Amino acid sequence: MQFGVSFKSLSRWYHHEQSISEFNITKQKLTVAEERVIIDFAAWSADHGIPLTHQLLQNSTNKILRARLGSDTKPVGINWMAYAITEA
Repeated sequence: MQFGVSFKSLSRWYHHEQSISEFNITKQKLTVAEERVIIDFAAWSADHGIPLTHQLLQNSTNKILRARLGSDTKPVGINWMAYAITEA
């Protein structure tokens, strides 16, 4: 890695293949704008002394998903919040 780029990354680029980050975006449930709404809601609540539980954030996220994708969309699960925090 003379220039700080792995062989695999160069190979993907050369063969017009998807990068890992491009692939991961396809797995993302919320849009960037929807994530911003959730983050702003959590920050507003904290600023006003209203502690949010994981359950409340999960419910709010699922409401956003149902509004965009319909009532039959798969909801985020119990571990979603821990995963979302590590990815942010």
